[in-house]
Amino acid sequence: MTQPGTGSSTSPTAPLLAFLCDMLLRSGCELLNVEGDKSGSFRLAFEDPLLQRTGLVGRLFRLRPYGTNGDGARMTLRPPASPDDPRRGRDPFRVFTSVVLGVDPVRGLFVAFDPARHFPEDAPLRVSISAEMVRTTLERGWHSWLREGWEERDFDFAEALVGFRSDRLFHYVHFERIAEGLDTPYRERLADEFLDVTRRRRPAG
Repeated sequence: MTQPGTGSSTSPTAPLLAFLCDMLLRSGCELLNVEGDKSGSFRLAFEDPLLQRTGLVGRLFRLRPYGTNGDGARMTLRPPASPDDPRRGRDPFRVFTSVVLGVDPVRGLFVAFDPARHFPEDAPLRVSISAEMVRTTLERGWHSWLREGWEERDFDFAEALVGFRSDRLFHYVHFERIAEGLDTPYRERLADEFLDVTRRRRPAG
């Protein structure tokens, strides 16, 4: 297994990548290669419990407590330091799945953004997540909702977010592989139904 080795160990995002890797290991995956840098860009390859090899590539951002009681969450999405960063973007051979993830290791919480909605030229974007969304996600293990706002463009903006508990990370990887390229309404519908469909297909023990 290759440990996260690229980038400084003092990087503020290093604990996020370590947490992501730990959750994959807990899901029965074997890490094959892990790369990360101080900006939050990463790329990792792993073998899942069915011996299928796949990978993730994208950005990690820290979710911080937010609100009166700290029950909500807030994060700032920042564009890559360089548009030529090899750890960003889609893999032409579709080996790697692109992700943009907010991570809160303390609460065991992930929030997945739509990678197709966030490009290298995007300016930093601050996103707040209500206490209700955080609470529902942690209680159910999986929850989706629309982030709507005005992005200084000439049209209204909507993005389907997926919140999930850390023990659902492996389910999310499968979801994102299927959801890649879907328009927002279809991504939202898939997210709403995905975990229930996965449970129904699970063979009886």
